[in-house]
Amino acid sequence: MNQKGIKMDKQPFKNPQPLTKELRANITGIGKLIGKRIFCLVSDNIDLEYAKKAHEDKTQALPIKPYKKLFIEAIDIVAIAPRTIDGKIYIQLNDDPKLQYAISGDVEKVTQEFSNEIFDLAVKKAMTNDPRPIFFADCERITDEVTARNAIEIAKIEAFIQDLYNQIDCLKAINENAVADKIDYYTQLGIVH
Repeated sequence: MNQKGIKMDKQPFKNPQPLTKELRANITGIGKLIGKRIFCLVSDNIDLEYAKKAHEDKTQALPIKPYKKLFIEAIDIVAIAPRTIDGKIYIQLNDDPKLQYAISGDVEKVTQEFSNEIFDLAVKKAMTNDPRPIFFADCERITDEVTARNAIEIAKIEAFIQDLYNQIDCLKAINENAVADKIDYYTQLGIVH
C-alpha cells in the first residue's frame, strides 16, 4: 500500500546498474518512439480453412500448399517503462512482455533499418510465426515491400486459376467431341438422336 492506502501491484523501479553513456543513449533513442508506430510482418494462409479442407475433404481440389498473405501489424507506442530482470534493466513498450528489450544491447533492435536482407528475415519469421518479430519504423518501405510480395502471390494464384481454366476448356472440348461423335455414329446407323 502506498501512503494514500492504495494497493500497489508493482514494486517501484530500482536501478540495478549504473547508467553509462551508452545506456543513456539507448534509453534516449527508445524514448523517441513515444507517439509513433512500429511495424512488423504477419503471415497466414489466405484460405483460413485450408488445413481443415485438406484434412477433412479429400475430394476437394486444393493447391499443393496454401497461398500465403503477408500483412503489416502496426503498434502505436504509448508507454515505455523500465523493468528489472535478473539484475539488468529492460525497456518494455506498451506494458507488453513481447516488447521487452535489454537496454544494454537489444534496444537498438526495437526497430531495424530497412534492408532487403533484414526484410527477408522478417518475412521468414512471419511465415514461421516466430514469437519475436522484427520491427520497422519505415512505414513506406515496409508497405511497398508487403504489397510487392503479395503481388507475387497474386500472380501465382492467377497462374493457377488460368491453369484450371485450361483444364476446364479441355474437359469442355472432350465433352463436345464425345457428343459430336455420338451424333455422327447414330447418324451413320440411320438413327435420329
